[in-house]
Amino acid sequence: YGRIAAQSAKQVIVQKVREAERDRQYDEYKDRIGDVVNGIVKRVEYGNVVVDLGRGEAIVLAGRPGSRRELAERIHALGPAAVIVTGGHGEEPVDHLFDGNEHFEIRVPRYAKRSTHGAGCTHSATLAALLARGLPLREAAEEAGRIASNAVANGLEWLGAGEGPVDVFGLEAGR
Repeated sequence: YGRIAAQSAKQVIVQKVREAERDRQYDEYKDRIGDVVNGIVKRVEYGNVVVDLGRGEAIVLAGRPGSRRELAERIHALGPAAVIVTGGHGEEPVDHLFDGNEHFEIRVPRYAKRSTHGAGCTHSATLAALLARGLPLREAAEEAGRIASNAVANGLEWLGAGEGPVDVFGLEAGR
């Protein structure tokens, strides 16, 4: 009897924590409609795209899996002014940009390197910085893809036990 009660209590606590996290995420983003936010697509499950927004995850209802073009259109329909679906881990290394009017495929180099940790953050941070400097969206997206790819090419494969970090600053070249 004690074991069943403990299991039931655990389930109630886990559910309450999930509800609190969902409420926190809602409160954090409810007033940001139309704002640009950076996120990393982590996985697709049950027809939903799970996006890591840095502080927790939000599920962007994409409806069903599809091409980068289809995903960009579905995500755009949710409200953002533009969408970039990066493709570094896909079959083809192509980022897909949709600005609400036009689709652009941005080819990015792919390198046979294990040092890809941080490539997505490098891409989004570079994109945000270039947009803040006033570059047009397409030009900023192309440059962000180039910089992230170069960071992978220069990556520090030897560092750490798993996937090595990217090297945005060319630290390895200076050794």
